[in-house]
Amino acid sequence: MSTDLRLLIDEMVPAALIRSIEGISAVRSVYAGKISELMAKDDDIVIDYARKEDRVLFTLERRFEKYGVCTGRHVGIIILTVAERHEAVRSEVFESFIRSGHRKHTSDCITRVSQGKADVISHSGKQTYRF
Repeated sequence: MSTDLRLLIDEMVPAALIRSIEGISAVRSVYAGKISELMAKDDDIVIDYARKEDRVLFTLERRFEKYGVCTGRHVGIIILTVAERHEAVRSEVFESFIRSGHRKHTSDCITRVSQGKADVISHSGKQTYRF
């Protein structure tokens, strides 16, 4: 049984951050911008594709929180909420989160990852993990 995190990277994620994520050994990712059926499509289509492919959606956009944790529409959403716009900082924060082991908490949850912490919203409430 693999502990790798299967991600669908949102089309709006910058190329430098995508390359960084693709280089993390514990992540198996696909980029929505390379999948013809997802290019420039509505969020609903992206979410449905992620669920169908059993992938957690990775995004920078908080609007995906609208899908909630009790909707059954997704297998998890990770929103990187780092205020710093420099991709090296964003990459470092996300990689630190992945290496912390807290990725195991992302299934069926909405996870907001920021510098040094992850807020995981699940069916039973919100839990904050420090890393």
